[in-house]
Amino acid sequence: ERFIRLQHENKMLKLRQTEETNNEQILILQASCEQLKDQNNQLTNDLWMSNRKILELEATLQDTTSLAENSTEIVDLKKSLNRAMTRHEEESTRTKNQIDELQKRLDNAEIKLNEKDIIISTKTSEINAMEERYVQYLEKAKMVLRQMDPRNSNSISHQEIQLLKKQIDEKDRRIKELEKDYEKMKAIREDQEKLLISAWYSLGSTFQRREFEERLKSHENQSFLAKQRTIPTTRKQLPPDPSNSSTNGTNKTSKR
Repeated sequence: ERFIRLQHENKMLKLRQTEETNNEQILILQASCEQLKDQNNQLTNDLWMSNRKILELEATLQDTTSLAENSTEIVDLKKSLNRAMTRHEEESTRTKNQIDELQKRLDNAEIKLNEKDIIISTKTSEINAMEERYVQYLEKAKMVLRQMDPRNSNSISHQEIQLLKKQIDEKDRRIKELEKDYEKMKAIREDQEKLLISAWYSLGSTFQRREFEERLKSHENQSFLAKQRTIPTTRKQLPPDPSNSSTNGTNKTSKR
């Protein structure tokens, strides 16, 4: 009976160790899944901002067509706007590719989580089946012990007790070793989580800095366009003399 019980406890210990390892992997995969979702949302927001900037640049480019075509400043502005649109389109393409890659990684993480759930369900079923078999073996062992001679059973029981103590000590030692291994794995996992958090924070800071720089450039371009729109209006209000109108228009623009 004790031999059967020790054998059962040994199997149960191995199954529980496997289950703890699977649970740790599931937690890591869940954390990675949440981080991938957050990055996916961030990149989706960046893509939306890039598309909005492209629309604003297209509207700005259309506004510039109403100004004088022979102005060198307008030509330079068009070139800068075209370069900015090209840059934003490239950034939008890169962002889409990153979103697709993150979506693939997210799908793979979800598949792994489902596989771990299936493994846990299988291990749970095995544990339940082993417990049922253990109960059956225990009942059979009790029936055999009842049929044995009491005088022989005492001596056998003493020997089994000594052997049982040794096996229990060995099992306790093994449990302590497993606990130490678990603490080491836990510390390694915490270090990995800290590194992941640091990497995500650095990536978010990079995106925010890039967005701030793009907004600043867009604001400078819009301010330049606002100044250029005042030139045609001023020229319409001046006398028809070309020489005087050009001189006065230049003076008013410099005052503004």
